[in-house]
Amino acid sequence: MNKLSERPSPPSALRVLTLALAAWALYVALRTYLKQLLPAHDWPSYLEQDLAITVGRLSLGLFCLWLARLRYDAATLWNLPGRLGLAWLLGAVLVLAHVITWASYLPQAWTLDLAWVRVIEVAIALVVAFNEEVGYRGTIFEPLRELKGKWVAVAVSTLLFVLMHFGYQDWHTLPKIALIGLAFGLARLAGLSLGQLIAMHFAIDGIEAFYLPQAGAWDWVKEVAAGLLLAATCFSLWRLTQARSRLE
Repeated sequence: MNKLSERPSPPSALRVLTLALAAWALYVALRTYLKQLLPAHDWPSYLEQDLAITVGRLSLGLFCLWLARLRYDAATLWNLPGRLGLAWLLGAVLVLAHVITWASYLPQAWTLDLAWVRVIEVAIALVVAFNEEVGYRGTIFEPLRELKGKWVAVAVSTLLFVLMHFGYQDWHTLPKIALIGLAFGLARLAGLSLGQLIAMHFAIDGIEAFYLPQAGAWDWVKEVAAGLLLAATCFSLWRLTQARSRLE
């Protein structure tokens, strides 16, 4: 047999997981460095910083996608065919839970200068959604499920998702981020495709990026209301995955 025609064996699940975690650690270090190198004090400097970080986000997302495809076929990685009806319903609930926490704040001025900011930030939101869903609910999730089981995959990917936002988001948003990450992990188990998770993630971040809410005082009532809605959503998804498991 011609050795040149032989396909190399795919990397192990442990190797895929290790390389994915190492890539994410490198990205977090790069993000921290760029925030210090390019401090944001107005909209132009903020966009410069965010665009520089987004180069790293996109590179990481593409690397994770390439890495996962070395081991998993497209149907497995992307969790095909997905569940469109559930995706629409879940997306609406998650967007509502997120909007609750900032909808009462006034938006930034609707000026031409900020129109460009909105366009760029919405585009960045799409990259963020691709990067984080491919990374956490794809390249990290699948090897963990293969090695340790689906519940460990949900728990660990959610924990890593929260830790990635630590120091990057306000502390009072971390419980909401944890519940959103948990909902995405459970949604994958419930049958949603990776593409549908990316679309939902983009809806959450993209709407806020377009609205550009002004900073306001922390409102614990809104945070608790959003948290309760997300907790109820996670419980419903858990019950749905239990029912799905019994049918398989």
